[in-house]
Amino acid sequence: MQVAIILMTIIGGFSKFYKRFIPVSIGLELKTFFIILISITHGINTAFIAAVLMVLVSAVISGRFCHWILIKIGVYALVVGIVAALSGRGVVFAGRAAVLFLNGAYLFFNVIFKDFRIFADLPGNIVNISFNFLLLGFFAEPLVSFL
Repeated sequence: MQVAIILMTIIGGFSKFYKRFIPVSIGLELKTFFIILISITHGINTAFIAAVLMVLVSAVISGRFCHWILIKIGVYALVVGIVAALSGRGVVFAGRAAVLFLNGAYLFFNVIFKDFRIFADLPGNIVNISFNFLLLGFFAEPLVSFL
């Protein structure tokens, strides 16, 4: 299923294309969901490589190639680790824990480095958590079985 990994990496990277036109995050992206799936099905090394590629493609496509890429790569590396550590509890549990961590980490770094923008970013985080929880609840287990 190498083709599936390649497709998920490309689609995940392009899923934030809207940021080229909208200056704020609306929380809709597939990168996190795909990284969780790849972590469960193909292991941490493949998931980390896919995460780095998705972050880089997303940055180039959205026109936001800046220092935040390093923070995103670091957060996604921890997401991969969280999913691996919790994978025994199932993809839905591990994925939801990782989504909560990811959004909490992004809020933390935004507060630290972006002049306390928590209220500007919070709606996007809430949408992202809800969106990923729905994806995980409805599609994660069937896709893990398929991959």
